[in-house]
Amino acid sequence: MLTDNQQGKRTNSEDMRVANQMLLLNHLRRNRMSRADLARATGLTRAAISIQVDQLLQQEILYEVVDDSAPLKNRKSVQLAIRSDCLFAIGLSLARESCEVGIMNIGGGIIISRPVEINSEQSVEESVSVICQAILQLVNDSGIDGSKILGIGISAPGPVLPYKGSFVRPGGFDKWHHIALTSMMDAQLPWKSHLEGAGVALTMATKIYGVGKNYHDFILLKINYGFGGGIVINDRLHRGVSGGGNEFGHMVINMGGHQCDCGNKGCLAAYASIHSILEEFSHYGFRSWEQVVDAAYVGDQRAMEILQAEACYLATGITNLTNMLEPQAVIFTGPLTYRSELLFALI
Repeated sequence: MLTDNQQGKRTNSEDMRVANQMLLLNHLRRNRMSRADLARATGLTRAAISIQVDQLLQQEILYEVVDDSAPLKNRKSVQLAIRSDCLFAIGLSLARESCEVGIMNIGGGIIISRPVEINSEQSVEESVSVICQAILQLVNDSGIDGSKILGIGISAPGPVLPYKGSFVRPGGFDKWHHIALTSMMDAQLPWKSHLEGAGVALTMATKIYGVGKNYHDFILLKINYGFGGGIVINDRLHRGVSGGGNEFGHMVINMGGHQCDCGNKGCLAAYASIHSILEEFSHYGFRSWEQVVDAAYVGDQRAMEILQAEACYLATGITNLTNMLEPQAVIFTGPLTYRSELLFALI
């Protein structure tokens, strides 16, 4: 039997092992690297790197690749890479208009996905039960060993409290306010679930798999029906104390202005989301952002007025953010990027 002190040492040792392995995998998700490269990048000793790498090779999470580009007179460099099919994750996307579940490999590739029908007339409990059954069916249809599934990542309209796994006045999901979604799903499924705001989830994906790999510090703006995104500082996602520190769509740009879904007035999202800007200029008759942009490119002055207003709102928000954070880049995603050269020039 272990004493409390021995048990504490074992726990600390296991935590350190997991932390070191996560550190290595986070570097290898970006590029293949040799053991020497990993030692330089992480600050760990070569001995510590070898121990962790050997374990990950035995678990078939990593594999070795010989770099044939090295000169013949030099010893070939052996690089390490993550085996994309060694582990998997389940993804659940909750949106105002749709719900979709899927399974991805550790390299970000989608193995299988399908929509799930939930409706506003269902209770939250009924909707969650439908989602959980769809996930179980999806895993069964995929043929993937459930023991290789790391967990469930949930992306949903914010604001959310990821540490509690619950919603705070989510736009379009009124009944889900303060619902602890992750606890409900964990009670029905064999995998742990984690909730993130849609903008934050997209920021993480952009950092790992997209153009965000090129920057240590950036702000991502996700603009569609709503307005969200995320902030990365020193290669780490900024969360704040409760995990909701990326809700800059609720930055106030007009005291006492338009009513926002969050309950406040004058939020950036209440002006600059596509839904908001089309509603403000609804008397012009445009039904989509694409229609506005196409009309602006052929000289329609009404469309240009809308673009100029959107550019003004966005420039106000971006100026506030860059004055506080001074990022390397601001990355746009969503429908607002359609033929975006004209809008960006105005911003």
